[in-house]
Amino acid sequence: NLFGAQEKLLSEERHAIEALIDKALKARETDSVLEVWGNPDDSRDFVSYSHAASVILNLLDLQTGPINIASGTEISLSQLIQVFSESFGTNFNARYIPGPSSISRRVSSVVKLNELVPFTASYNPVVELKEYISSRALSGI
Repeated sequence: NLFGAQEKLLSEERHAIEALIDKALKARETDSVLEVWGNPDDSRDFVSYSHAASVILNLLDLQTGPINIASGTEISLSQLIQVFSESFGTNFNARYIPGPSSISRRVSSVVKLNELVPFTASYNPVVELKEYISSRALSGI
């Protein structure tokens, strides 16, 4: 799942992080429940647009065949909501509702990617995710 400032520019449809930010801003303003699609144990692999773009630029001249551009780090929805609570300075009361996907785990192998583009091995999506969510929480947009 991609995230980053560029998301708002691309379309009215949102990936998970942007959709949750919009919901969290509203929940914080109205002191209401934060609705989250899925269940607390569902997990995803998050990567920023800027990291994905850097990886693509490094792969352009290589003949790699198909390759996963991902972080290889699994983050559960309950962990993600904790990041949101810390970033927004509020303890969100999350209500998990059935979402459009029945896939509970989505995490990609990055073994091949790390061999081809060595800087990806040190990529930490959690730090970047926290920084991004915190900046959005502070700006309120």
